[in-house]
Amino acid sequence: MTLVLRGNSMSTLEEKAFIGLRQLTILDLSHQNIQSFQKMAFAGLTKLSNLNMSHNSLTDIPRGAFFGLNELEKLDIRHNKLQKIHAEAFYGLPKLRELYTDEYRFCCMARDMVSLEKCEPQPGIFSSCEDLMANVFLRGSIWVIGIMASVGNLVVILMRMNNKRDNRVHSFLITNLAIGDFCMGVYLLIIAAVDSFYRGHYIIYDKEWRNSGLCHFAGFLSTFSSELSVFSLTIITLHRLLSILFPFRIKDIEYSGAVRVMVVAWLIVIFLAVLPLTGVPYFGNFYGRSGVCLALHITRNWPPGWEYSVFIFLVVNFISFATIAASYSVMFVVARRTQKAVNRSRDANTGDAMARRMTLIVMTDFVCWAPIILLGVASLGGANIPNEVYAWIAVFVLPVNSAVNPMLYTLLTARYVRRVMSRARTSLNLSLSTMTTDMKQVNFAGDRQSRMSNGRQGWQKGIRLPKADPNRNAIKLTTIASLSDTEPDEAARVEEFNLLRDDHHRSACADAKTEGEARPDGVCRARDEKGVEDDIYDRNV
Repeated sequence: MTLVLRGNSMSTLEEKAFIGLRQLTILDLSHQNIQSFQKMAFAGLTKLSNLNMSHNSLTDIPRGAFFGLNELEKLDIRHNKLQKIHAEAFYGLPKLRELYTDEYRFCCMARDMVSLEKCEPQPGIFSSCEDLMANVFLRGSIWVIGIMASVGNLVVILMRMNNKRDNRVHSFLITNLAIGDFCMGVYLLIIAAVDSFYRGHYIIYDKEWRNSGLCHFAGFLSTFSSELSVFSLTIITLHRLLSILFPFRIKDIEYSGAVRVMVVAWLIVIFLAVLPLTGVPYFGNFYGRSGVCLALHITRNWPPGWEYSVFIFLVVNFISFATIAASYSVMFVVARRTQKAVNRSRDANTGDAMARRMTLIVMTDFVCWAPIILLGVASLGGANIPNEVYAWIAVFVLPVNSAVNPMLYTLLTARYVRRVMSRARTSLNLSLSTMTTDMKQVNFAGDRQSRMSNGRQGWQKGIRLPKADPNRNAIKLTTIASLSDTEPDEAARVEEFNLLRDDHHRSACADAKTEGEARPDGVCRARDEKGVEDDIYDRNV
């Protein structure tokens, strides 16, 4: 027996509203204005197998709402305004096999109660009932790539800003590219952190997360980063093309001109990334369509704003990379024509090396974006792209160049490697020089002390120092034995002798002062005027 009540104006279902219809097997309550129904509303429908409550205004489903429907196999509650479903709302439906809802989280809740064979919608591309990132490998990879992209590009930005010796225009353009790639790293770290925060119970907060400001900000960062990177690469390529085509007429673009070009690029990119957040109904929840807040469209689904996503990620990027490919084709032809001249010129060799390096950078980004463009076109043509492919594209292909670029255009370039090695050698040489100087000072002090000690012994054995005479202005030192045993070098012998003489003068003046005797005025006056207390200490210092 079938009962169709479609299109009526019912707003609520009272308890035991269908009592007495025991033979009813199909009940259609769709396209009504049902906002709520009481517990036990379907009591008595013991043979009901198909219940359609789609296109109503239900906001919540209470516990035990379907109690008594022991034979129910199919339930459709799509196109309602459900905000909350009790955790045990599907309790008492032992034979339920098909469930149709608007959100996959309701499927997760039902599977805890019954064994479903089919449930729609399908799970998110990245998420599961437990985690934002269902794939363990992708979960770890997003951390690694996020850290590499953010830290690596931050290092590049700081190095480029502090380095004043490189070409200003070239360094400025590379800095803008690094800023875009840095934002991609921040985006990945936000998603990785949210996945860790909701680990094990993500599906409960899925809708709340996708509607949050942080998710929208992460989506803005992903679009801003991708487009700023593409625009920067296009400008870098055109800059190289002009430098090669007109090497004498256009030696280089003025720095102020490069700044103006990049300001325009920034304004365009910010406009493209912010527009979906302005509240225009066309976009809907543009950045909250998936748990990773990514606006990329390469699936067969047609969510609100999909045309805008196609325009940005397929049309704009295709035009940019077509320009890049054409520009490097022209550069390749010019390089072939001038190959002999280039081989004779050291400056040309340097420029050619830079061109090859920039080609590697651009081609790396092109290889990353080409699969996205091709898959997007294929999905528009009706091809069925597996969700797993989308997940790998979003985690690896889209952001991986942001992690690799810092090494390609700065950290592993020949110029920076030579600069780092030069600084390392300078630092090492300075350390070795300091150590050598310290060792020489220590050895010199040790030798001086040894000579002094040996000199004192020789003085005690071979030199007779007369007592100071108050009537004389100087002290005569009579050499009895040679000092050659202590120091064969004549200059050292003279220096040692002077040290011993000064030591004797100091002792004589001090002894005379202590004993109250007359001091040798000439010597002691000179020492007093000089203000020397310990000549030996002063000389060793």
